[in-house]
Amino acid sequence: MFTGLALSLVLATTAAPPQARPITEYVERSAWTATMVPAPVVAPRGGDPVKNGAIVGAVVGGIVGGVGIGLLCHAVNDTGDPICWKAALLYAGIGAGAGAGIGAGVDALFGRRTTFAASVRF
Repeated sequence: MFTGLALSLVLATTAAPPQARPITEYVERSAWTATMVPAPVVAPRGGDPVKNGAIVGAVVGGIVGGVGIGLLCHAVNDTGDPICWKAALLYAGIGAGAGAGIGAGVDALFGRRTTFAASVRF
């Protein structure tokens, strides 16, 4: 066992030097260095979490609810009396409330854009 160990040590010390590695030598001699450059800080947009979605939803819901009920009431009304405006206003308010809730929910579902920037200098 000691003989095998002694032979391997002798062979390892008398072995030829490792061959030159031109790519490694070039990289070691070259003047470039890799540096990490911090990405620019992007300030988050202030406010506006779901406000614009609620506003758009309220406007659309109010118009759809009021106009829809107003047209339906007018189409069914045979007397010609203007009794549909109260129902149209009521359902416009209900539609605005429901539309605001739906609009805020949809606006909250969609994530905000996040920007990642990376740069490497050689």
